Amino acid sequence: MKKPVFVTSLVILLLLTAASVAIGWLCYTASGLQFALMQLNHIPGVRLSVEGVQGKLAGPLSIDHISIDHERVAIDLDKVNIELTPAALIGGVISIDHLTVEKINVHVKPSHKKTPDHPIYLLPHFLRISAEQVVIQNASYQQDNKEIIGDAHLQGSVALSRKRLKINQLMLLTQQIDTRGDLVLQAGPVLTLNAALNAKYHLSSGVVFSGDLNISGSVTGLSPQLNMNAQLDQPQKASITSLLKWPDNQWNLQGDLSAEVLHLAAWWKRPAFSLKAVSIQFSVSKNGMRNVGQLVVPEFSSTPLKIDVQAFYADQVLTLHSAKVSAINIPTQISAQGTIDFQEKDAPIIDLQSRWTDLRWPLLSAKSIALITSAQGLFKISGQSTYQYELAGQISAPYWKDGLVSIRGKINPDLLTVSRYEASGSQGRLAGDASLQLDSLQEWRLGIEGNKLDASVIDARWPSDINIKATVQGRGFNRQAEFDVYKCSS
Repeated sequence: MKKPVFVTSLVILLLLTAASVAIGWLCYTASGLQFALMQLNHIPGVRLSVEGVQGKLAGPLSIDHISIDHERVAIDLDKVNIELTPAALIGGVISIDHLTVEKINVHVKPSHKKTPDHPIYLLPHFLRISAEQVVIQNASYQQDNKEIIGDAHLQGSVALSRKRLKINQLMLLTQQIDTRGDLVLQAGPVLTLNAALNAKYHLSSGVVFSGDLNISGSVTGLSPQLNMNAQLDQPQKASITSLLKWPDNQWNLQGDLSAEVLHLAAWWKRPAFSLKAVSIQFSVSKNGMRNVGQLVVPEFSSTPLKIDVQAFYADQVLTLHSAKVSAINIPTQISAQGTIDFQEKDAPIIDLQSRWTDLRWPLLSAKSIALITSAQGLFKISGQSTYQYELAGQISAPYWKDGLVSIRGKINPDLLTVSRYEASGSQGRLAGDASLQLDSLQEWRLGIEGNKLDASVIDARWPSDINIKATVQGRGFNRQAEFDVYKCSS
């Protein structure tokens, strides 16, 4: 009876001794480390190359370079330092207390598959990785041979298993981006992503966009797509819901933007106008963008405007292929083409040309009486900060029917100047210059040179052929406006 118990005890002792020797060899010797690294080559579909290994699994462990090559992604890591908890290896867990990487480059390769992806797994079934603190000093991300993110600082805590990658307290920092939050990547027939982030984007002008971003959807498969919902809280409040798709590497972003107020100070140091009651549907791809919806420009009119803009944006330059603006319930139609360059901090560089039909001012309603109407015309504007403009078209106004008008001048955030205006019609000919202060005082000046003017259209007792020269200046345009005619001759 004693002999079998003795033999069993001896076998257990030998097994424990062998296990202890094996763990000691694996964790505390260089050959054990090499054996562990060789097992990583058994991950299906992955080619792994490790160079310049120093230390042991029990730590500390440093690696000069790690190269991971998959059919869809290539990852290179430089100067990797790892501190492990060796005891966790018994349970198939690589438990990392601290991981630092000096540099990492992730390059996503284009996919040429036309059939559904096979099930994707992140690790072999026997392995799990847990890292309490991961710090990557210099990270970059490339796709389609173009760098999307560069010189980024990354950190967070990571839990990785066969079917799940979870990153808590994620922090992504670049010169322009500050993103923090949690992320979960779920493996299976397709990879699915769920993320709750708070993001900030710093423009070169110093303006900061910030808000909460929620992302969910699939990132692989025949029809990868992500739902993205953003609540912008700085520099103004706005709501954006969008859907990003990239079938066959042809990406497309569609969504809706709504905001009570949008200020343009992010791109324009002292914008001449703002946008209110904004409701826009947008579609963006690498071939361009289209925005359709309505908004109000309160500095010009309270009437909602319908817009349909087709454009291309690259390197901070917006190229307008077609921009159409119309007022609701009013026949006015305005179209524009040209470029707006946002590379300069203070003000954009503008080169635009616009045409209109059935223009009326003010833009109120079809039943209201317009002070000025124009059947058609052309408007050009170019420059930076102080913009030069030209206007030519047909015009009708009280006591001035079916005339022609041409205007040229300059405009900046403080001042509108008319260096020369000319108007001619059946009621005679007008010419002169003008200026208007674009502030709350609205001080203005108007120079008038009239030739063969028909004043009888105002009062039948007045002459029908007079010449006049005058200068008028004033302040404001409402009922409390003040004005003075200080030079007048006829």
